[in-house]
Amino acid sequence: MKIVGGKTEKKINKEIKKEVEKTSKTDESIGDIPEESATRTVDKNSIVDIYERKMKDKIAYKEGSNTPFTGVFGVVIDDKIESYEEYKNGLLDGETAYFAKGKQVKLLSEMYTKGKLNGQQKSYYENGKLKSIVYYSNDRINGIETYDRSGKLLHKSIFENGTGDWKFYWSNGKVSEEGKYKSWRKDGVWKKYREDGSLDTVIKYDNGRLLSEKWQ
Repeated sequence: MKIVGGKTEKKINKEIKKEVEKTSKTDESIGDIPEESATRTVDKNSIVDIYERKMKDKIAYKEGSNTPFTGVFGVVIDDKIESYEEYKNGLLDGETAYFAKGKQVKLLSEMYTKGKLNGQQKSYYENGKLKSIVYYSNDRINGIETYDRSGKLLHKSIFENGTGDWKFYWSNGKVSEEGKYKSWRKDGVWKKYREDGSLDTVIKYDNGRLLSEKWQ
């Protein structure tokens, strides 16, 4: 995992994961989204058993072959796809997906280009509804969206090189916290709000360093 501006993207991902997990406990939120499908898949007959995958110098090969693998590795149990990974010339290229056990409903879908996350990483609830989208460009996060079980938007942030606005909402649609990241570090004024919309706390940061915290 890369370190950017002194703060790891892994740490950002932990914050994302925490927020995504919170969505499973939320029944209300704001903003509808278009219907999302978690059922796109590949032909299971084209899947090569993942146990035949051999890695050498970060390049994938099919067992017994000296040619970098192009195709799909995965797991199929009882005629049900458990997971698959699309490769081109030995590198992840296309979709990697994981399914709910015994169901043709995705729990996670990631898009790769030449071995790097590039595009949308989507996670889903077991009912097939979208849980979160993390936008990647060349292995770096550019944006985040999280949704509740009914498909209501809970959180949306857009980043460019680790810089951008970060905003969370209460289940009634009011903002619960807002601020800005700069090079993957909290910067400037961050505000926390009570559920009724009134200001609770004002926190000031300078390039990730806490300067002050004032309760209202």
